Amino acid sequence: MRKLKGTAALLTLLVFLLPSAAPAAEPPKGPKGWGVFLHAQFTARAGGVPASLMDHSLLDGARYSFNWSELEPREGQYDWQLIELVLKEWAARGKTVIVAVKTAQKGGHSPTAKGATPDWVFAAGAQKVVFTPKTGESKSETVLFPVFWDPVYLAKYDKFIKALAARYDGDPRIEYFEMGIGQGGALKITSDKEGWAAYKNQAKPPFTAERFVEAAKKVLDFSRAAFKKTPDAVFLNTFYRQKDGTEKKEMPEVARYAADRGIYLFSRSLDHKLQAMVERGFAQVFHELGPKTKTAFAYDFNLIKDPGKKKDHPLEGSIRDFRATMGYAIGGVAEPEAAAAAPGGPSEQRGAKRAERRADRNQRKGDAAPEGGKLAIPTTYLSYLFLLHRDASMMDPKNRSKGPLSYDKRIEDEVRKVRERLRKTPPAR
Repeated sequence: MRKLKGTAALLTLLVFLLPSAAPAAEPPKGPKGWGVFLHAQFTARAGGVPASLMDHSLLDGARYSFNWSELEPREGQYDWQLIELVLKEWAARGKTVIVAVKTAQKGGHSPTAKGATPDWVFAAGAQKVVFTPKTGESKSETVLFPVFWDPVYLAKYDKFIKALAARYDGDPRIEYFEMGIGQGGALKITSDKEGWAAYKNQAKPPFTAERFVEAAKKVLDFSRAAFKKTPDAVFLNTFYRQKDGTEKKEMPEVARYAADRGIYLFSRSLDHKLQAMVERGFAQVFHELGPKTKTAFAYDFNLIKDPGKKKDHPLEGSIRDFRATMGYAIGGVAEPEAAAAAPGGPSEQRGAKRAERRADRNQRKGDAAPEGGKLAIPTTYLSYLFLLHRDASMMDPKNRSKGPLSYDKRIEDEVRKVRERLRKTPPAR
């Protein structure tokens, strides 16, 4: 008996002395309504994101894209495995996932590039357009897109959205849903002139702005009716190829329609160039509608360039771009127009010439000149900020990359500052 008591005491002492394992994160309790998220897209599914980055305290979760054809390969037969894989990874860390569905996707990194809409939808009578881009990532590839205003397509998509909601609405692991409207899920028909020709010549009836806007509103209605517990969002974009500012009417119209229904507004128009942020108009829309709903900004390309591939753009230039972008995300920025033309880049003289040309163009278009000769980004009321993988990895102290793409505290500090702003001022929904 004494021997047993002594053994028990020794075991107790060893347990006390051994380092305790880190406590498991509590499962997410539902959407936070704000945060910094990894913009994962199709990549990095199921183990593709380093655990140290997923564990980083400045990341609140991730946004993943899924093609409709992946999730419903046959009508009425749903495959939720891909969604479950990413939900499991992030929920184990107490973080949430944004689920974005696409129905039209070109090549590149998409796993089902030529058929984001299932084949059986077209077999049921939905129209499609087929074209071959001459430029870009899908050059010389055959691209197949649905006709977004086709009634058969819309009816089948509505049924899918209801099934997705029946499975996941109210799931605490999901931050919000984003039901795609056009190419890449965005409010966009196509970025290729060959695609525009296809929608004008093959679609019956052909493309008009009014038809596309009405189709977008129907998808938003489907989404809002289906998701009664979990928020949903619209991926804003400008869908005209015209350069005369025509799209500035239709995009805000859809944005206002969404905001009036409490639907979040998401845009990938964030940029490190003040001029681009002003001309694209999304910051102005966010300023107007931010008090009604939540807004989310992402950017298209890594802000941190690889100096080995971009010798004319050293790391210090990337850091400046990153800092500028973080500031522009929040808004409330104004700079003299000439200086803002290309910060840290060309000479002031070249910037002044560019500003002069823009002023002439604005005058021809009838646009008002910036007050006091300044370019200004109004406050965006931002709730969500998205980082691409390379940029996010540079704020990870456990980043194993060597050289200029390794951990950089300056990136971490900039993200921390923005996240604090998001945390303190999230708008109510």
